[in-house]
Amino acid sequence: MKKGLSAASNSTTLGSMNHGTNPKPIKRLKLRAIPSGMFSNVNEVIEHARLAERDGYTFFIDWSMSCYRDPDKDGDPWEYYFEPSFAGVAPNPAADTLTSGVPVACTRDNIITPRLEDGNCNPLLLPRDRVCASRLLHTYVRPKQYINDAVAAFRTANWREEMIGLHIRGPGRLHGGAEELRKALGADGAVPFEPYFEQADRILNLMPDAGIFVCSDSEPVVQSVRDRYGDRVVDYPAVRSTFGEMHAGHAENKGQSFPPYRLGLDMLIEALLLAESDVFIHGNSNVANFVLSCDPYLLHVYVQA
Repeated sequence: MKKGLSAASNSTTLGSMNHGTNPKPIKRLKLRAIPSGMFSNVNEVIEHARLAERDGYTFFIDWSMSCYRDPDKDGDPWEYYFEPSFAGVAPNPAADTLTSGVPVACTRDNIITPRLEDGNCNPLLLPRDRVCASRLLHTYVRPKQYINDAVAAFRTANWREEMIGLHIRGPGRLHGGAEELRKALGADGAVPFEPYFEQADRILNLMPDAGIFVCSDSEPVVQSVRDRYGDRVVDYPAVRSTFGEMHAGHAENKGQSFPPYRLGLDMLIEALLLAESDVFIHGNSNVANFVLSCDPYLLHVYVQA
């Protein structure tokens, strides 16, 4: 049975150190709005934490334009899900705003979402240094306790002794070079199930009693996995659509409305559950890069789709 990582191993961190008498400068990190979802922003925080350690400053997070903002909830949307990245650092409207978005997220040396060349976001590559990314993640991106409790409760109720984590994006997967990758697999404009199923079958030959935890933003994708693998499949009761990408307001979702806070909560819980699997099968996405950094020793199979 796989055991998850413990944040206790990071009890002494660079983020908590403050050598000398001068406090570190405090800056403002303004995260992106639609169409940038949960993990494009979370992964950017991780890279900003690396830069903050390197350059000797701290930051507070401003996600006021988040697609997960709930009109019935107080506070910044980052506070719905996470503890402050730097304890004791209060928002300051006079603070300098850090450069964010493409100049930080899409660079060759980004610790968690590297690219082939600076400023070109396609294709998204796998993390270059999962161990370093993991330390940063567990130091600066700490889910609230109620989220950790939800992950633990679902795992207790649904996990088999061995579990395969399977993440397949729906047809709305449009970024990170997905179009080119799908064309290469002969699945232009469609979800390329067969490469995922081929890998799952190979792992099941080695782990015949394993369960499969499937994660997708598309309900038909989840149903297709259930049709193939039957009662060994479990999924979190997340909000989904046919097309996926519910946070981005795509016309393909035919005017459906989705609860913003719940969308972010579901995706975060699902990603943390994927990191609790024994083998992770995934394609090209910010979610996958987060999971691979959440547990830097997680065995995985990359389906380039």
